[in-house]
Amino acid sequence: MEKHVQALLDSMVAHDPGRLPLAARYAATEDSRPSALALMTAWRTVTAVRCLSQVVADDQAGTVVFAAAVEEAGSPTIVFGRIKVEAEVFTEIELYLDRSRADSGFVYLPDQMAELPEVWTREIDPSQRATREELVALGRAIYDTDGALEYETADQCVLLEIGGVVFEDAKYLAALQGREVPEDTEPSPVGGGLWPGRPVDPTGGQVLAVDVEHGVVVSRLTVDGYVCPYVVDHENSSCFVPEIMIDAHQRTLDIADLTGRSVLQQMPASATTYEMVRFFGGRVQGMHRYIQLQAAGGRSPWSRTQVR
Repeated sequence: MEKHVQALLDSMVAHDPGRLPLAARYAATEDSRPSALALMTAWRTVTAVRCLSQVVADDQAGTVVFAAAVEEAGSPTIVFGRIKVEAEVFTEIELYLDRSRADSGFVYLPDQMAELPEVWTREIDPSQRATREELVALGRAIYDTDGALEYETADQCVLLEIGGVVFEDAKYLAALQGREVPEDTEPSPVGGGLWPGRPVDPTGGQVLAVDVEHGVVVSRLTVDGYVCPYVVDHENSSCFVPEIMIDAHQRTLDIADLTGRSVLQQMPASATTYEMVRFFGGRVQGMHRYIQLQAAGGRSPWSRTQVR
């Protein structure tokens, strides 16, 4: 299935969507906007592929979720999305392009995509693999805090967002979690896992792809929230905060020094989120979140597309 992703990226670099074997009737979106491929921005602006970072191939569903770092006139862009292939032709193409931290909501790490943490590339002993049914259940539980299932998290599990490991300001993280705020410590990696208080969907989100061999499941959810001020000792910018986490985020502003700073006002926004989880040995081993901000209340035409 990886060859189809490579063909998609190669056609962008060649500025020629006609290279792709498209179905007589296909569906396609770029940043949630439906369009013929020939009208999309990616086929006009992408000039090179830096790396194909992650491929989650669901052979049973004929679906592939991928993430890659490309170039547009020398500048890095992260492309992520999903394709569906039937009888060797493309029937569905769902693309998102993040060109900056503003597009992703906060984190943007294209330079780390070529070297993911070892837990993402480690071969899994067959005895440690989860079944397809177990991975589908996990994919639904990512956005379902009311479910009966709970998942243990491996000690080395860290959160990745938009290409690389998330390092958070220690004071911000302590305030967010309601812990005593330290005086002065270095940023540290944020642990992964299915945290309490995470964004939820009564349907359990949408499972997009299940890769049993590599122990990976991907789910999608459009999350409503706010773009809020992010103010710490060494940065004054903004970040996307899911609605369910907004009260916790406000605690971080209580400890921030806002004196003499121009701070962005809180504004509503939505975010299309791909949550990629690696699971084996009965534990969540890794989490990688790909996000693209949308207009407040925005929804993708793919809102009910999922595998079983």
